[in-house]
Amino acid sequence: MMELQKRIEGVNILKAKRLILKEGKLQKMCRKGPQDRVILLFSDMLMYAREQAIQTQYVGIKCISLEGMQVKAETLPDGLYGIVIQSKSRSFLLCTDKEKEQKQWVDSIADVVFNARKKRLETTPGRDRKPTTTGQFGEMAPVWTPDSNVSMCQTCFQEFSFVRRRRHHCRACGKVICAGCSSNTAPLLYLKNDHARVCNECYGIYIKRSKLNKLVASTSLQPKQSQKVEVPGRLKNTSVHDERFVVLSGFMMEVGKFRKKNKRWLVLRSDGVLFSYKGANDPVAAFSLPIPGYKIEEHAKKGDDVEYGFKIRREGARELTYICDDEETATKWTDGLRHCSQLELPSWFKGDIYCDDGMEVVNDTATKRMSKASSAPSDSSTA
Repeated sequence: MMELQKRIEGVNILKAKRLILKEGKLQKMCRKGPQDRVILLFSDMLMYAREQAIQTQYVGIKCISLEGMQVKAETLPDGLYGIVIQSKSRSFLLCTDKEKEQKQWVDSIADVVFNARKKRLETTPGRDRKPTTTGQFGEMAPVWTPDSNVSMCQTCFQEFSFVRRRRHHCRACGKVICAGCSSNTAPLLYLKNDHARVCNECYGIYIKRSKLNKLVASTSLQPKQSQKVEVPGRLKNTSVHDERFVVLSGFMMEVGKFRKKNKRWLVLRSDGVLFSYKGANDPVAAFSLPIPGYKIEEHAKKGDDVEYGFKIRREGARELTYICDDEETATKWTDGLRHCSQLELPSWFKGDIYCDDGMEVVNDTATKRMSKASSAPSDSSTA
């Protein structure tokens, strides 16, 4: 502990009965993307900091109490494995490219939080015990959605731009919203009831709870409305984000006119519909395409500029070409799309078949015939 204290600036970590249980390097998901951080797990708190390579000093230190902390694993885009940390003072997302390392950190933090709570209950008389969480509005700090994962407001669906429509974060739920959808403020418990920017949805929750608790007059709490972009229902279907129905998902480079490449988040749903998003957390897809009836071909380019991907073709329709990060990913996508084009599902898919009026559980047979709810082949592209 003494050696560790020498590397930490401005924070005294020396405390009776405090132990350092785990130390390592992970990436913290920030507004502009993942950044390297040193993670220190103590017996009574979690700490993260930036490392100065020249002097091996830790700066930008943040300490989070274990009281009320929640941790869970989450699969992230780009093949990363996430560790979601939520607490009353600060919430954030850590990530690694190793699934084993993710599990080790999640298990370690969960064990320490459980032991700290058990110890607190043992040393606190019953009449003085307080619930870890009370369910009050703004009690837990939210995990912010990274700016890079969205191209549009998650409330009104209007696209962001550098000048006219900038990104803001709701301090209650962590969504990325525009100024028009976050013009209200509300007191948040984790900020010691200071007023902070919130989205219209969270402000509506605050209004409802305030009215029920008779804390404020209802006449002064009408939320300001923002103009919502009208989009087809198929493009904002929430089932696309349900892992039970996702055959494949991942970032690809879409080849456009003059071979211009645009990064897209693709999701292949188990009813054979392909969704293309500009951002992984966008609430609305750029377009959707029923794959049955289309021809799936491999795309490979040898030489100095090696490319691996796939093509989606059909007579009379625009040809779509996508480039993957590696040959293995391209092969898996080609296989999955080919099965879906024939109203089948690949043997390695163990999820459920999506249909509009219900759900069918997939069995373990080599290939599975899709439900009759699958739509007939038709191009539903809106882009």
